[in-house]
Amino acid sequence: MKQKNEAYETAKEMVGYELIYTETICPNEEYVQREEDKIYYTIKVFQNQDNRIMVSAASNSAFFDGDQYELECLEKISAENVSIEWLTLMGEKTQGEKNQFSVANLVISMDGEVLNERMINFGAKVIEMVTDVINKNKPQ
Repeated sequence: MKQKNEAYETAKEMVGYELIYTETICPNEEYVQREEDKIYYTIKVFQNQDNRIMVSAASNSAFFDGDQYELECLEKISAENVSIEWLTLMGEKTQGEKNQFSVANLVISMDGEVLNERMINFGAKVIEMVTDVINKNKPQ
C-alpha cells in the first residue's frame, strides 16, 4: 500500500516524533476483486518530546492529497486518548457498496475533555468535482 505522504510521515518519525496511534481502513475491500483496486485510508497521530502533536492522514486514492496538522498539548498522550469514528459522505455510521466510509471524525481527548476534534474528508475532491459539473451545467 503506497500512500502519497508516506515520506512526510517517515521524516516526522525520524526527527523526534513518536508514533502514538495509527489506524488504517479499506472501505471498499468487500466490493472489489483485485488488490490494486483497494482504497486505503490511514490516520497517524504522533507526539514529540515537547508534547506537540502531529496528525497525518494519507490514502492511495486519487481523490485525496493527504492532510497533516499540528497542535500544542501540555501532557503526553497515549493511544487511549485518540478515537476515530468513520462515516460515509452522507454522515452514516454504517457503510454499503454505494455509500462507503470516506470521512474520519478524529477526536483527541484527555480526562474527558476534548483537546482537538477534526473531520478528515478523504472524499473531498469527489464533492468538488460533482459541484463543478453541476455548476457548469446549470442554466445561466
